[in-house]
Amino acid sequence: MLLHGFIIMNDNDFLNKIINSFKQIEDGLPNLITIIKGLDSKILYASNIYAIMVGKSINELLGTTGLPPKTGKYDPKLSIEEDNQVITQRCRHEFLKIGTFCNKIQPLIVLKDPIINPATQNVTGIFYIWKKLSMSSFGQEIITSFNVTGTDQTRITHGIKLSKREKQVIFLFLTNLSSQEIAKALSLMDNKTITKSTVDGLFTEQLFVKFEVHSRVALREKLISLGFDRVIPKELLISISIPLHEMSTY
Repeated sequence: MLLHGFIIMNDNDFLNKIINSFKQIEDGLPNLITIIKGLDSKILYASNIYAIMVGKSINELLGTTGLPPKTGKYDPKLSIEEDNQVITQRCRHEFLKIGTFCNKIQPLIVLKDPIINPATQNVTGIFYIWKKLSMSSFGQEIITSFNVTGTDQTRITHGIKLSKREKQVIFLFLTNLSSQEIAKALSLMDNKTITKSTVDGLFTEQLFVKFEVHSRVALREKLISLGFDRVIPKELLISISIPLHEMSTY
């Protein structure tokens, strides 16, 4: 069907066109970590690098959700719930994902976008793209790039003994999460409720004392100077997903 010179496609044809377009550009952009899912959260397209990342062939992935089975602290239903939010709210959602990729721990940002057919205004699928994330937040990257602090990564074994919980909090703190967001992440990890006040207490009663600082600003600077923004604790060898919020300019 033509309308003012434009071809009007039904939802299925439009989605297939999008998929074919990505297949054609993949050779030119081989490092794109992408998949396209249908409204049932099943994979219709996967890039080669995504298949390598999860350790499966593309044929094994097609027609599946691509999610690992449910384990003690990881529930794949959470990812499907995220997909449903993208579909119903018709807008991009961003998440911090931490898990094992290519046989090593790696934090990633995943962007989930609705694929909308302009002819029908229907959501026809979901486009995922992953971006590797440095341990540092954006602000910390600026600090490091301009040598505001002198980072000596050999000092990571500074003699400060840290508990499992302290290591987890340090990592999440350096990804620029608030106490409330850290508490939520820890609750997912341990499958029990961790409160904001518990996290606040850990900062003031444990981390401030061990690192000999009196504020979170000073703690952040001390951690970066010791190289904690370049390492990840083994205690995070599980899959977690934390919603991220967009920044605005002012």
